[in-house]
Amino acid sequence: MDEARTETILGRQVPERFVRALNDSGVFRRLSQDAQPVFIEGLYDGMRPRPAVSVRAGQDVPGSIWVAADHRLSVEREQWLMDAARLVALELLRLRSESDMRQRTRADHLTTLLQGGHADLEMAGRLGLGAGPSCVVAATTRRTESAQAEAELQRLETSLSVHLKAVRPRSAVARVQDVDYTVVAPVDEMDDTGLGPADLMGDFVDYTDPSHAYLYLVGIGRPTRSFANIARSRTDADKALRVLRNDTRGRKVARFVDVLVDSLLLRLVDLVVEDENMVLGPLAALVAYDQRHHTNLLETLRAFVDSLGDVSLAAKSVHVHANTFRYRLRRLSVIGRIDLDSPETRFETMLRLRLWELGQHGDAWLFFAPRPGF
Repeated sequence: MDEARTETILGRQVPERFVRALNDSGVFRRLSQDAQPVFIEGLYDGMRPRPAVSVRAGQDVPGSIWVAADHRLSVEREQWLMDAARLVALELLRLRSESDMRQRTRADHLTTLLQGGHADLEMAGRLGLGAGPSCVVAATTRRTESAQAEAELQRLETSLSVHLKAVRPRSAVARVQDVDYTVVAPVDEMDDTGLGPADLMGDFVDYTDPSHAYLYLVGIGRPTRSFANIARSRTDADKALRVLRNDTRGRKVARFVDVLVDSLLLRLVDLVVEDENMVLGPLAALVAYDQRHHTNLLETLRAFVDSLGDVSLAAKSVHVHANTFRYRLRRLSVIGRIDLDSPETRFETMLRLRLWELGQHGDAWLFFAPRPGF
C-alpha cells in the first residue's frame, strides 16, 4: 500500500494529482498503445513504482491491471499478467453485453410506460417502481457536439442511476434518444408541483457539476397519482426541458409549473414559424431602421416595456438622459406605428419582444424582414 492506493480506495477514485502525473508522463498513452506490461517509476511523492498492463478487446481498451510490485516482473510473470488481462477482457465484454441488454430492456419498458395506456401497471412492475404518486424528470446535456454530447449523456445516465439508487431506490432511469428520462417514485402525496423532485435534481446537478460549467439541463413534470396518467408528466417534463434549452437566464433545473408562460410563448413561436402571415410587423420596421441607420430603437422599446413605462428608470438602464430617451420613444412610435399610450399595445409589444428574443436565442427562428403593408 502507498499513499496513492490508500486515497484511491478511500475516495473511490484516483486522486486528481496522481491522474495528472500519470497523464503528463505519458503512462496512459503507453498503456493504450502497448499490449506489453509497462513499468511505471514513482512519478509523485506518495506513489511507489508499479507494473501495469492494458486490458484489450480488439482496438478497444476497456481497462488496465496494476500490480503492487517495486520492481519489474520476470518474463514468466509478465506472461501470466498478459494471460490474466485477456481473461479479464472477455469478462468485461460479457458484462458490457449483459449491461447493454438490460439497459435496452429497461429503456423499452420505460418508453412504453411513458406513452401511457393499458400496459402502464405491467411496465411499472417490471421496472420495480414504488407505489404511490410519481413524477417524470427529463434530463439532457447542453453540449451540441455529437461526440461530446454522447459522452455526456452516457455519463449523465450512469451518474443519475447511481445517485437515485441511494436516495430513491424504487425509481427508474433510461435513455430515450438524446434525453435521460427518470420516473421518480414515490413522491410526497402533498407535492402536486414537483417541488421534491426539483430539489432532488438540483442537489444532483450541483454535485455532478461543482464547477458550474452548465453541463446538464433538467425539466420536472407535474406529479401524477396514477401510472395511467404518467404520459402527462412526461409531456410536462419535455416542455420544461425545451424552455431550458431556449433559456437565456442560466437556469439548469426547472419545474413545468415555473416555466408555464415560457412554454406557451414557445408554442406561439412555433405558430409564427409555421405561418408567415404572423410576421411581427411593427418590430420588423424597427429592426430594419436600426440596421439601416445604426440606431438603437429596439433597445429603447425593450427598456421601456421592461421598466413598465417608467421613463427615468428605463433611461438609466440604457445609460442615456431621460430627454434623449423620450425623443427615441417618439421616433420609434412614428417609425413602428406603435401607440405606447395604449395598454393593449404595450401588452402586445411586450409579447412580441419576448417572441423576438426566443426566436433569436432558441431552437426556433423568426423572420423579421420588413414586408409590404407593414
